[in-house]
Amino acid sequence: MRCARVQERLPLYAAREMAPAEAAAISSHLLTCARCAALAEDLAAADELIADALRTAVEAPPTLAIRVMESLRQLAPVRRPWRALIPPSAMRRRLALGALAISLLVSGYFAGQWHAGRIKPAGYVATREDRITLSLALLGKDHLEYLANPQPAQIPGPDAREVALGLTPLLKFPVAVVNLQSEGARLLGGRKCQVHGVPIAFLLYDWEGERVSLYQMDERKITLPPMREVTFRGRRFLTGRMDGLTYVAWQSGGMHFMMVSGAKLEQLIRLACSASGMSHPA
Repeated sequence: MRCARVQERLPLYAAREMAPAEAAAISSHLLTCARCAALAEDLAAADELIADALRTAVEAPPTLAIRVMESLRQLAPVRRPWRALIPPSAMRRRLALGALAISLLVSGYFAGQWHAGRIKPAGYVATREDRITLSLALLGKDHLEYLANPQPAQIPGPDAREVALGLTPLLKFPVAVVNLQSEGARLLGGRKCQVHGVPIAFLLYDWEGERVSLYQMDERKITLPPMREVTFRGRRFLTGRMDGLTYVAWQSGGMHFMMVSGAKLEQLIRLACSASGMSHPA
């Protein structure tokens, strides 16, 4: 699909109001077009902000509908102005209550946005201080839960393209699903998960009996913790070891990738080197 056509259809794509075939075509385009993928992400963020703005816990009084219908019934025969049905003193009280309700809605929304830290000026770009630092312990816990779950995949494998097309709309960024069959790692599928409240893609592999988790996350929203730097076959990796698990991370196309396994560091770096050569989600 051409970029102009994709960008024209992005609102329907984000709202999931289009035929599956067209949605799949747009998902495929977003995997290879950084510009359209960025527009899709901006649109999703705007939708979330609007949804939050319209959300409120303030409810109308249960008798409001009854009072309105009664007023309409009284209006119909004589066709008097609706204000004539309400005494001036009652009118003033109701106007005051209405103003108070609107004030509570507006102030409650902005107070909530202030505490959530989500109001940002137009054109705002996150700084490193705004990003959440990834916890290896949380990733390790997630990996161990995956090991204990007999069917952890939300989008089952082994077709890498199908898994990518299934996960990209859920994550709202192009998910890079790498095929590691040449390295003996079979793709079991993937799912959307959250770490520190940040949505990330989680890919599952069986590597000659050893389970491997591959996480993909937006580097604008989350940063990696301090780890040991290693260069292997000309590629730069960050490595760590904690509670019997090995962690190997790299960056590609504005995304962080983190591989987690119980395998030895030397083995996992070789697998990560193959994966990093194919992990280009832009």
